[in-house]
Amino acid sequence: MWTKGTGYTPPREDVAETENGLKSFLEKNEMMKPTVEQSKDVVSWASFSGNAALEAEQLDGAGNFRLFKDIALPASSVTGIYIFIMTIVQGLQFVFTPIKVVTQGGPSYASYNLIYHSYHEAFILYRTGFSSALFMITMLIFFVLLILEFKFVEERVYYEN
Repeated sequence: MWTKGTGYTPPREDVAETENGLKSFLEKNEMMKPTVEQSKDVVSWASFSGNAALEAEQLDGAGNFRLFKDIALPASSVTGIYIFIMTIVQGLQFVFTPIKVVTQGGPSYASYNLIYHSYHEAFILYRTGFSSALFMITMLIFFVLLILEFKFVEERVYYEN
């Protein structure tokens, strides 16, 4: 539940009954009552706000490399891996149409990629067996990327309850 104007949950359980608390707000907003009733089940979540983690490490005498290794890299590695994987998948998916319409893979196969090459083998040269093998390689690449995503991204995300 968010307290109006603050964005935080109320600090006390009795805030819904006190006059200077949320009593008048809850009387006007009936839809908020279930939220207050469920507030006893809310799990507190603590984090470092702003640069508090960096300042704590600097007070401990950490150098720039340690700040990067212990704070910046773990905080951004999950996002970096996710963006890397999504860039590869999106690049292979959405580059097909411009290649097909504009260049047909040329000049000198400079704009070929695995997806277009599979299409070319199957529907232009009618070599469906070779095209199927290329699509299996593509699927294997996507499967490896999926395993990497589960290993590095999902493993580091913590879900309460």
